[in-house]
Amino acid sequence: MKFKRFLVFDFGGSNGKASVANFNGRKIEMDVVYRFNNIPVMASGVLYWDIRRLYNDLKTGIQVALKKYTDIASIGVDAWGADFAVVDKNGKLISNPLHYRDLSRFSIVNELYSIISKRELFELTGGLVLPGVSSVFHMFKLKKKCRTIPECT
Repeated sequence: MKFKRFLVFDFGGSNGKASVANFNGRKIEMDVVYRFNNIPVMASGVLYWDIRRLYNDLKTGIQVALKKYTDIASIGVDAWGADFAVVDKNGKLISNPLHYRDLSRFSIVNELYSIISKRELFELTGGLVLPGVSSVFHMFKLKKKCRTIPECT
């Protein structure tokens, strides 16, 4: 197999990095080329991902990697899979994604479990459902909020 290089981004809860995976057909060697902080921002009492800054770090990581390695075959991104962003019908970001460490998610845990049991929620999702971390609690909170905002529907 031909030697290949892949650019890999890891967006963690408090920091991130860009690494180049050098693959010779049998073995992968990683070279961390760029590190950055992932510091959430507080706005109106809600903790959000600083998506614009993270986007800039993504672009910087690409630039740094390409200065060192000009033959990168592809790019992959890994992130903490507990959060999401809401986009409009044109694919534009409506607001920064809520951070999984935002404590407001805990405020509706019991209310959601009064509608659907923990067991049933587990069976529907097929995975561990952690109050305050799993996106289902954020989605439930957004659904409740939309009932009072005509523009949501």
